[in-house]
Parts: sequence; C-alpha cells; structure tokens
Amino acid sequence: MSLERLSNFSEKIKHDLKKMNQWPAIDQIFQALNKKNRLCWISGGAVRDMILSKPPLDFDLTTDATEEEILTLFPQAILVGQQFGVYKIPLRGEVYDLTVFREEDEYIDGRRPVAIRRSTPPRDAQRRDFTINGLFWDFKNEVLVDYVDGLKDLESKVIRCVGKPERRFDEDYLRVLRMIRFSHVLGFRIDDESYQAGLERAGNLKRISGERILAEILKLTDPSSRWAFYADQIFISIMKHNDLSLLDIESKLRCFEKTKSIEGLLVVDRIVIELLFLIGLEIDTVKKIQSRLKIGNDSKNWLLKCLDVKKISDEKSDFVSYCLLIDRSPDYLVTINYFKAMGILDENLFDQIVNTHKKFPASLIEARDILGLVPARTISKVLMEAREWQLRNAIVERDLVINYIINKDQT
Repeated sequence: MSLERLSNFSEKIKHDLKKMNQWPAIDQIFQALNKKNRLCWISGGAVRDMILSKPPLDFDLTTDATEEEILTLFPQAILVGQQFGVYKIPLRGEVYDLTVFREEDEYIDGRRPVAIRRSTPPRDAQRRDFTINGLFWDFKNEVLVDYVDGLKDLESKVIRCVGKPERRFDEDYLRVLRMIRFSHVLGFRIDDESYQAGLERAGNLKRISGERILAEILKLTDPSSRWAFYADQIFISIMKHNDLSLLDIESKLRCFEKTKSIEGLLVVDRIVIELLFLIGLEIDTVKKIQSRLKIGNDSKNWLLKCLDVKKISDEKSDFVSYCLLIDRSPDYLVTINYFKAMGILDENLFDQIVNTHKKFPASLIEARDILGLVPARTISKVLMEAREWQLRNAIVERDLVINYIINKDQT
C-alpha cells in the first residue's frame, strides 16, 4: 500500500468521522485519554466500514490506559470482561466499548485463551481474526494504521485470516462461520488457504453453543446475502455436522426468491422458516432446530404453524380448516402470502382464504366469549364448532354466534 493511498484513506475517515452522530462522544473519550498521554484508537469493524463508506454499527475503542486510569476518567464505565479488559462506557445516549491493547496465549476450548496480557498495537493486530478487521484509526495523529495488510485486502475485496488460518480458527471455532458471513455480506471472495482451513474445521462448530451460531445467522438481514450463505459449502458442512443436513438447496432457494417482495415478517421468523424448509418440513426437524439452535417459543410456534398449513394444503382441505388454524390478526394476509410463495400453501386454497378474508374481516369468537355458557370440559369442542359455523355462514356479529351456541346446547 503506497503512502499516497494510505493518506487518501486517512483523509476520508477524518472527514467522515466528524460528520457522524457518535463523533462528540468518541471525541470526548479521546480527549480525556489524550490528556493522560494515553492512546485512543478506533479498531476493527468500524474502521473497515468507514473505508467501505458503510455506516458503522458500533465503535470499538482501544487504549493503553490502566484500569485505574479508565475508571477515574470514566466513573460510569462498567467492566464487563475483566479477563479481556473490556469496559462499557455509557455516553450521550449510547454505549461505547473501550478495550485495552492485548495479546493472548494459546486457546484450549475453541473460545477462550489460557491467559491474556497487556500489549502493544502491533501485537494486538496480530491476534485479530481477518486482515480487514485488523485496522486502526489513530485519533491523535489522524492517520490510518495497518499492521496486517488489511487495506490491500479491502481494495482487492478479499477475506484473509491474520497469520495462519489454522491457528485463527482453532482459537475461536465461530470464526469459520463469521468468515463466510463477511464474504457474502460484503461480496468479498475468501482466499484459498483461509477457505480450505475453514472447510476442514467446519465440524468444530458442533462444540459451539446454538445461541452463538444462530446469532451469526440472524445478522444476515439482506435476503440475497443470506441465501448465498446457505449455499456455501462451509455452511452446508457445518449444518451436516450438527445433524441439520440441508436438502435440495438450489430448488428451495428459487422458492425463497419469490418471498423477497413480501414485507411485514421479522427477519428471525423468515430465517427459522427458511431453515425448516431447507432441512425438511417434518416435526422432527422442528425439534432438532429448537434443540440445537435454541430458538424461542415464538419461533417454534411459527415452525409448527408451517407444518400444520402444509398438512392442510397437502390434504386438499377447504379454506375453513385453514381459517380455524391461523389467527386473523393484522398480518394475516402477509402470513398466507408468505406461505404461498414458499410453496407451503396451495394457490386455490390461498384464493379461497383471501376471498373469505375480504368478506369476513372480523375476528372469530374466542373462549372468553362463551365462559359459563357451556361446561368447561366441552369449551374446546364447542369453540371449534362455533367458529366453523361462523365462517361458513359469514357471521360477523358475536351475539348471533353466542345464540347459536346456546340454542345448539339446549337442543
């Protein structure tokens, strides 16, 4: 990297940084540390994103200050990772991470090092995962600092491990998944040595908690990037090692394309449904996904609803069966549009449901409406029969439904 190119990037960051909303808080932290003749550098992803003209999601700051100095300068700071020297500093409505330059000994469990020591910026850069994340911004001198050729790889659009890929992945198994996520989000290729090392270690992620794996997948908010990620051989291998083998990926990804224009669904709901679709629309798949990836009950209910809809559609049941299954909330039509696009819901059944929704937009009678009218042990059965009668006769008024229940019960 020429000095001219380095200077150009430095000027870009200097210019862009001062226009960001976070600048007053970041500058306040820098000024406080600078008065004590301590370094304050921006590190990692924020530097990468500013070079790529992307707004940073957060700012990680790194210093050579001591714990006593940090807590004196920032009494509101919270030490959240004593082993790693990580402080959370609430300031001007946001929270900033301040860490100490460090180096680490060998890792023993694919996540944590045996020991950590305070160190220098060059040695700190050598412990980072990928070269594009090993860049620093020096506040005092207003220059970009690159010890690992990260700028060269950013310009070449390459994901490359810092140092030996085998060591980086053995230090933290999750880095394999992070590597392919960065690749598909940024549109960068992975250098051959790093990719091969990651592929060979895909099985190690079965030792990583499901929460950490799911958290990485949930960061893939852009549909096109996420679908390319699903088709990556490393991800396929990771899922296979976790007893979640992906089946018939290419044809299913074509189905996903049809959902791209449908708005109103949370990213987490889309992702768990996509994974269910890729692994197999079976009750055992739901159990496996919940067990391994630790999805919440709301997501589990989404998956079970998918299976119920698929069963009704496969059995060519009429629209009433579907309407009895699913609630008639404001996102009702969004839901059935999504199911149709995924191929879970038959198109003829979809048309019947939409027509019914237009004629009968009111919510169905609920259990609380008939408490005391029928024996408690029969409420579920009576409620289902009443809802079916309400739907088939397009009855909006609840009083009429209640009268129907009373008269039927007397009969």
